[in-house]
Amino acid sequence: EVLRIPSRCLLLTDKKLGSGSYGEVRIAYWRGCPVAVKMLYEVLASVQRNINLLLQEVSIAWQVHHPNVAAVCGVTLEMEDEKTRAWIIMDLLQGSMAALIDATQGPQRVYGPLTLREQVDMAHDALCALDYLHSLVSVL
Repeated sequence: EVLRIPSRCLLLTDKKLGSGSYGEVRIAYWRGCPVAVKMLYEVLASVQRNINLLLQEVSIAWQVHHPNVAAVCGVTLEMEDEKTRAWIIMDLLQGSMAALIDATQGPQRVYGPLTLREQVDMAHDALCALDYLHSLVSVL
């Protein structure tokens, strides 16, 4: 069963990692460690269908264990004072593919261009993760 993590156990920061049509991802601290918190927008969290979809995502992700896939630590589901919290707590990965590519291109680049070997290794890692996830489809 997926670990339930009360929001009071998380120290949310203002650092936003990204956002989309369903919510945003922010950095938080849980048990002193940095984590990524995927937060369903409140207006969407108030709809039971969206909560069910989030729980389905968490229950599937909870079973995924691969070095190239961010692990789910737990979930926060709370309703307090008309405010619904529906969050997925995940490992915080350092850096991002986009940041690495940006750092190797353009006039402000920090590093030289990626070598062919580095590009192949990155593609290989991503494909290994996809292969693993596709192998789970019949199991999940």
